[in-house]
Amino acid sequence: VFAGDSYCEIEVMKNVMTLTVSESGCVHYVKYPGAILDAGTVIARLDLDDPSKIKEAKPYDGSFPFCQGTPVFDSSRTTVSQTFRVAGKVLEDVLAGYCIPEPYASAKVTEAIEKLTNCVQDPVLPLQEIQDVLSTISGRVPEKVERQIQSLLSQYSDNVTSMLCQFPSKKITNAIDGYSATLNRPSERDAFYMSVEEILQLLQRYREG
Repeated sequence: VFAGDSYCEIEVMKNVMTLTVSESGCVHYVKYPGAILDAGTVIARLDLDDPSKIKEAKPYDGSFPFCQGTPVFDSSRTTVSQTFRVAGKVLEDVLAGYCIPEPYASAKVTEAIEKLTNCVQDPVLPLQEIQDVLSTISGRVPEKVERQIQSLLSQYSDNVTSMLCQFPSKKITNAIDGYSATLNRPSERDAFYMSVEEILQLLQRYREG
């Protein structure tokens, strides 16, 4: 192929996108025509006619400036579930090796651990997490099931401060399974469970209340 030639067409939702090469060379396909692609999938590799045009990545040997911006956590603007996700992501990044230098790193890690611990102990967390998921899948879940879940969440929200109140994970699971039992075709049940998969994962996490 020559620079500017197309080597592949990708179809997404009946829209076709053409991919072209930026340099001349020989294309070696990794995927075959009709293959299903995931994000980040390698489609083909290009051996350049002129290897000198390969741009090699060079390690950065400079220093990064320390930015003193707004705090990562702002309880006045974020919900418990948002704070939980942010704190968890901070700790995941640290464990993966992405961390600012000391003495700032220890303070950030300590803050993230404290926030994560507070969120886990807050009975509002499962309520907000389920509501976050419902807001993204609303319309894809049968209206009857969504009403049942919202009703159970509303009852829990009204009594969330009670020491005896437990998150109704089992009741919500029963509502989902009960609706599934009314579906006669296996394909319908599979499609239904796919639509509520994220909810079921959260219910499994909070199955003990």
